[in-house]
Amino acid sequence: MIHPTQRPMTRIPSLARARLVPAILPTLLLAGLCAANVHAQPAEKLPKAETILDKYVEVTGGKAAYAKLNNRVSKGTFEMAAQGIKADLTVYGAKPNKLYTVLESDAFGKIEKGTDGKVAWELNMMTGPQLKEGDERTFFMREATFDTATQWRKLYKKVECVGLEPIDDQPCYKVILTPAEGAPATRFYDKQSGLLVKVEMSITTPMGTIPFESYVSDYKPVDGVLFPHKVRVLVMGTERLITTQSIEHNVKMPKDRFKLPEDIQVLIEKQRSEQAEATGKDKPAGKPEKP
Repeated sequence: MIHPTQRPMTRIPSLARARLVPAILPTLLLAGLCAANVHAQPAEKLPKAETILDKYVEVTGGKAAYAKLNNRVSKGTFEMAAQGIKADLTVYGAKPNKLYTVLESDAFGKIEKGTDGKVAWELNMMTGPQLKEGDERTFFMREATFDTATQWRKLYKKVECVGLEPIDDQPCYKVILTPAEGAPATRFYDKQSGLLVKVEMSITTPMGTIPFESYVSDYKPVDGVLFPHKVRVLVMGTERLITTQSIEHNVKMPKDRFKLPEDIQVLIEKQRSEQAEATGKDKPAGKPEKP
C-alpha cells in the first residue's frame, strides 16, 4: 500500500535531520505506497477530475478486477543510494483498512508500522512505541485503505482537475484531491495512458509538516490489475527508491497478522490509566460511602 501550493520547507539542523530519517521512512512508503518547475501547456478544455480518476481504475484493470482482491503481500527494497542505505521492505494489507509494514536494515534496525483498522501505531528503535494521533493518524488511516484507487469517493470530499502540465516531457492532468480532514494531495495522470505518474503531498511528523514528491512507474499486471513497481521519492533534498519485487493477493495470513504488538497494547493501557487518574483528580470529592 498515498496540494494546491507547495509549502515552504522548514530548515532542519543536520543532526535532527539524521534522526528524522528512520522516523519518517514508513510514512514515506505509504505515500509512495512530493515539485520541479514546470510550464503549463496551452489552455484547453479540461476533463472532470471524476472522469480522470475513474479512467485510472479502468486502465489498471477495472472495478471488477479490483473487487476480487481481498488482501495483499508486497515485498521489495527501500534504497537511499547517496547514504549507502538499503533495506528489505514487506507490506501486508487487507480490506477494508488493515495494514502492517516492516522495514529492516543493518543501518537502522527494524521499523514496524500498522493499523488493525482502528489504532494506528509505530515501533521504531529510535523513538520506541508510538500511537498515531491527530493529523498524522488521519493521513495514515487514509493511506492504509485497501485499494485507494477505487475508494477515492469515500476518501475525498472534493476533486478538481486544475490544469495540464508536463512530467518528463509527457502532458499530464493535474488533479487536486481534498479530504474531509488533512491537507490536499496533488496527483498527475498521463493524458494519453491515464496512468498515475506523480504525487505531491505533505506528511505530518513529530518534527512538523514535510512536503515530498513521488514519481510512480514500471506498471506490471498482477492478478488482472496493473500495479506500479517503482516509486522514486524526493524529500528533504534526498532521494529514496522503493522497488517492488513481488505482489501476491488473497493469501492465507496468520489470524494475528494485524494484531496490535504487545508494546503498543502496553502503551494503550498506560495512557488509559493516566487518563483515568487525571479524570479522578478533576472530579469533586463525593460523600463517603456508608458502611
